[in-house]
Amino acid sequence: IDLDQLRIPDSLACRDAERLCAEQTPPVVLVHSQRSYVWGTILAAHDRISFDEELLWIASLLHDLGFVDRGATAKPECFTLVGARAAMAIDSEGWDDERRRSVAEAITLHLNLHVDLSHGPEAHLLWAGTRLDAVGWRYWDVAPGTAAAVLERYPRLDLKEYFPAVFEKEAALVPGSRTHFYTRYLGASRLVRRAPLP
Repeated sequence: IDLDQLRIPDSLACRDAERLCAEQTPPVVLVHSQRSYVWGTILAAHDRISFDEELLWIASLLHDLGFVDRGATAKPECFTLVGARAAMAIDSEGWDDERRRSVAEAITLHLNLHVDLSHGPEAHLLWAGTRLDAVGWRYWDVAPGTAAAVLERYPRLDLKEYFPAVFEKEAALVPGSRTHFYTRYLGASRLVRRAPLP
């Protein structure tokens, strides 16, 4: 994949999502969100999946709005709901309830163990792109030159330190959540640290 040929949608809703992500998350989450879209797009080409670029880009930018250190006094709810609420508040031309719900659902589903195409291509690709970026799932399906170009353009910064720390805090904040399950039973922090990415 030539990254210069990879289209980043540029509608008003997309620019609003970019601004929101940049304002509400640290740089490590912002570039993770951007990479999630790029990886999802690359996997879509690999698997010959057609998708709505605007929906996937916005879902990628909003999916981790709540993945910040919210503190012990924060409302004990899944962090994905922060991004889902932002998606439901999109107020741009051409955005109806169906488009808003598609993005919100993709965001809330991305933390599931598996999201197949029956939930829509954007939900599946957001799940796949975030998995690739966090733990290296399907990294082997990306050409080495393409992977190197993605990581040069969107550096991972301190993801291997930041994500496990926030995962642990989220697990403590919301017992019984998916984050708690991943942390306690699947060793999510270890998987992130051992991902085959720099």
